[in-house]
Amino acid sequence: MVGRRAVEVGQERLLEACSEEQIGGCVDVGFGVDAAQVAFGTEVVGEGLVHLVRAGAELPHPVAVLSPPALGEDLDSPANSLAGGFAAITREVASAEGATYLPLFERTVDTLRQKGTRPGAAYRSGAVYAERAAMRHVVLRQSFDAISRSRRLLLTTDTVHLNSQGAAIVAELTEAFARGDRRSATVALP
Repeated sequence: MVGRRAVEVGQERLLEACSEEQIGGCVDVGFGVDAAQVAFGTEVVGEGLVHLVRAGAELPHPVAVLSPPALGEDLDSPANSLAGGFAAITREVASAEGATYLPLFERTVDTLRQKGTRPGAAYRSGAVYAERAAMRHVVLRQSFDAISRSRRLLLTTDTVHLNSQGAAIVAELTEAFARGDRRSATVALP
Protein backbone atom coordinates (compact mmCIF):
# COMPACT_ATOMS: atom_id res chain seq x y z
CA MET A 1 0.00 0.00 0.00
CA VAL A 2 2.86 2.38 0.75
CA GLY A 3 4.12 2.03 -2.83
CA ARG A 4 0.73 2.80 -4.32
CA ARG A 5 0.29 5.92 -2.14
CA ALA A 6 3.75 7.12 -3.17
CA VAL A 7 2.69 6.77 -6.80
CA GLU A 8 -0.51 8.76 -6.15
CA VAL A 9 1.46 11.54 -4.46
CA GLY A 10 3.98 11.52 -7.29
CA GLN A 11 1.20 11.77 -9.86
CA GLU A 12 -0.40 14.70 -7.99
CA ARG A 13 2.92 16.52 -7.74
CA LEU A 14 3.66 15.88 -11.40
CA LEU A 15 0.41 17.46 -12.49
CA GLU A 16 0.96 20.44 -10.16
CA ALA A 17 4.54 20.98 -11.29
CA CYS A 18 3.86 20.58 -14.97
CA SER A 19 1.69 23.58 -15.61
CA GLU A 20 3.24 25.69 -18.36
CA GLU A 21 3.16 28.72 -16.08
CA GLN A 22 5.46 26.99 -13.59
CA ILE A 23 8.10 25.26 -15.66
CA GLY A 24 7.41 25.61 -19.34
CA GLY A 25 7.03 21.91 -20.10
CA CYS A 26 10.04 20.12 -18.62
CA VAL A 27 9.69 17.74 -15.68
CA ASP A 28 12.04 15.35 -13.95
CA VAL A 29 10.53 12.58 -11.84
CA GLY A 30 13.12 10.31 -10.30
CA PHE A 31 12.54 6.61 -9.73
CA GLY A 32 15.62 5.21 -7.99
CA VAL A 33 16.49 1.54 -8.18
CA ASP A 34 16.90 0.94 -4.47
CA ALA A 35 15.78 -1.23 -1.59
CA ALA A 36 12.38 0.47 -1.47
CA GLN A 37 11.64 -0.58 -5.04
CA VAL A 38 12.85 -4.07 -4.30
CA ALA A 39 10.44 -4.12 -1.34
CA PHE A 40 7.55 -2.84 -3.49
CA GLY A 41 8.34 -5.23 -6.31
CA THR A 42 8.48 -4.71 -10.03
CA GLU A 43 4.70 -4.85 -10.47
CA VAL A 44 4.11 -1.84 -8.21
CA VAL A 45 6.98 0.07 -9.80
CA GLY A 46 5.62 -0.67 -13.27
CA GLU A 47 2.12 0.41 -12.25
CA GLY A 48 3.53 3.58 -10.73
CA LEU A 49 5.43 4.40 -13.88
CA VAL A 50 2.29 3.83 -15.98
CA HIS A 51 0.38 6.28 -13.78
CA LEU A 52 3.13 8.89 -14.03
CA VAL A 53 3.42 8.56 -17.81
CA ARG A 54 -0.36 8.83 -18.16
CA ALA A 55 -0.37 11.92 -15.94
CA GLY A 56 2.34 13.43 -18.12
CA ALA A 57 0.34 12.57 -21.23
CA GLU A 58 -2.43 14.87 -19.98
CA LEU A 59 -0.07 17.79 -20.51
CA PRO A 60 0.56 19.52 -23.83
CA HIS A 61 4.13 18.18 -24.13
CA PRO A 62 5.68 14.92 -25.29
CA VAL A 63 6.66 12.47 -22.56
CA ALA A 64 9.96 10.65 -22.19
CA VAL A 65 11.10 8.20 -19.55
CA LEU A 66 14.75 7.71 -18.66
CA SER A 67 15.85 4.28 -17.54
CA PRO A 68 18.05 3.91 -14.47
CA PRO A 69 21.82 3.86 -15.01
CA ALA A 70 24.02 0.85 -14.43
CA LEU A 71 24.60 0.38 -10.70
CA GLY A 72 28.28 0.14 -9.95
CA GLU A 73 30.64 -0.97 -12.66
CA ASP A 74 30.47 -4.74 -12.23
CA LEU A 75 28.14 -5.45 -15.13
CA ASP A 76 27.56 -9.06 -14.07
CA SER A 77 26.40 -8.13 -10.56
CA PRO A 78 22.95 -8.79 -9.07
CA ALA A 79 22.51 -5.01 -8.78
CA ASN A 80 22.89 -4.61 -12.54
CA SER A 81 20.52 -7.50 -13.17
CA LEU A 82 17.99 -5.57 -11.07
CA ALA A 83 18.75 -2.28 -12.85
CA GLY A 84 18.43 -4.04 -16.22
CA GLY A 85 15.06 -5.41 -15.14
CA PHE A 86 13.86 -1.95 -14.19
CA ALA A 87 15.16 -0.61 -17.51
CA ALA A 88 13.11 -3.29 -19.29
CA ILE A 89 9.99 -2.27 -17.34
CA THR A 90 10.65 1.36 -18.23
CA ARG A 91 11.08 0.49 -21.91
CA GLU A 92 7.88 -1.61 -21.94
CA VAL A 93 5.84 1.12 -20.24
CA ALA A 94 7.16 3.75 -22.65
CA SER A 95 6.25 1.58 -25.62
CA ALA A 96 2.80 0.70 -24.32
CA GLU A 97 1.96 4.29 -23.36
CA GLY A 98 3.36 6.05 -26.44
CA ALA A 99 6.20 7.76 -24.60
CA THR A 100 9.82 7.97 -25.68
CA TYR A 101 12.25 5.67 -23.91
CA LEU A 102 15.65 7.21 -23.15
CA PRO A 103 18.10 4.30 -22.74
CA LEU A 104 20.40 5.44 -19.91
CA PHE A 105 20.97 1.90 -18.64
CA GLU A 106 22.05 0.66 -22.05
CA ARG A 107 24.26 3.69 -22.69
CA THR A 108 26.01 3.42 -19.30
CA VAL A 109 26.56 -0.31 -19.83
CA ASP A 110 27.99 0.35 -23.32
CA THR A 111 30.31 3.05 -21.96
CA LEU A 112 31.51 0.80 -19.15
CA ARG A 113 32.16 -2.04 -21.61
CA GLN A 114 34.16 0.26 -23.88
CA LYS A 115 36.07 2.32 -21.32
CA GLY A 116 35.66 0.72 -17.91
CA THR A 117 38.07 -1.38 -15.93
CA ARG A 118 37.63 -5.12 -15.62
CA PRO A 119 36.34 -6.25 -13.27
CA GLY A 120 34.41 -3.10 -12.46
CA ALA A 121 33.66 -1.80 -8.99
CA ALA A 122 30.70 -3.47 -7.33
CA TYR A 123 27.56 -1.55 -6.40
CA ARG A 124 27.57 -0.41 -2.77
CA SER A 125 24.16 -0.19 -1.16
CA GLY A 126 23.40 2.10 1.73
CA ALA A 127 24.01 5.76 2.28
CA VAL A 128 27.49 5.72 3.84
CA TYR A 129 29.45 5.65 0.57
CA ALA A 130 27.29 8.43 -0.90
CA GLU A 131 27.51 10.46 2.33
CA ARG A 132 31.30 10.22 2.28
CA ALA A 133 31.35 11.49 -1.30
CA ALA A 134 29.11 14.41 -0.31
CA MET A 135 31.35 15.20 2.68
CA ARG A 136 34.47 15.14 0.53
CA HIS A 137 32.76 17.46 -1.94
CA VAL A 138 31.39 19.95 0.61
CA VAL A 139 34.04 19.90 3.36
CA LEU A 140 37.19 19.10 1.40
CA ARG A 141 35.99 20.91 -1.73
CA GLN A 142 36.87 17.99 -3.99
CA SER A 143 35.09 17.82 -7.32
CA PHE A 144 32.81 14.87 -7.93
CA ASP A 145 35.09 13.84 -10.78
CA ALA A 146 38.12 13.87 -8.46
CA ILE A 147 36.20 11.71 -6.00
CA SER A 148 35.31 9.32 -8.84
CA ARG A 149 38.95 9.11 -9.94
CA SER A 150 40.13 8.41 -6.40
CA ARG A 151 37.62 5.57 -6.21
CA ARG A 152 38.49 4.36 -9.72
CA LEU A 153 34.91 4.90 -10.90
CA LEU A 154 34.22 5.96 -14.46
CA LEU A 155 30.60 7.20 -14.38
CA THR A 156 29.66 7.69 -10.72
CA THR A 157 30.96 9.11 -7.47
CA ASP A 158 29.61 6.32 -5.28
CA THR A 159 28.45 3.53 -7.66
CA VAL A 160 25.00 5.20 -7.94
CA HIS A 161 25.10 8.99 -8.41
CA LEU A 162 26.49 10.15 -11.73
CA ASN A 163 29.62 12.28 -12.12
CA SER A 164 30.09 14.66 -15.05
CA GLN A 165 30.81 11.85 -17.51
CA GLY A 166 27.67 9.96 -16.47
CA ALA A 167 25.64 13.18 -16.43
CA ALA A 168 26.85 13.95 -19.96
CA ILE A 169 25.07 10.80 -21.14
CA VAL A 170 21.84 11.98 -19.51
CA ALA A 171 22.31 15.43 -21.04
CA GLU A 172 22.86 13.97 -24.51
CA LEU A 173 19.74 11.80 -24.31
CA THR A 174 17.49 14.51 -22.89
CA GLU A 175 18.79 17.22 -25.20
CA ALA A 176 18.15 15.06 -28.24
CA PHE A 177 14.62 14.40 -26.97
CA ALA A 178 13.98 18.09 -26.24
CA ARG A 179 15.19 19.03 -29.73
CA GLY A 180 12.85 16.50 -31.28
CA ASP A 181 15.58 14.06 -32.34
CA ARG A 182 13.98 10.77 -31.37
CA ARG A 183 16.80 8.72 -32.93
CA SER A 184 18.63 8.64 -29.59
CA ALA A 185 15.63 6.95 -28.03
CA THR A 186 14.69 3.32 -28.36
CA VAL A 187 10.94 3.93 -28.71
CA ALA A 188 9.74 6.99 -30.58
CA LEU A 189 6.51 8.81 -30.03
CA PRO A 190 3.75 7.87 -32.47
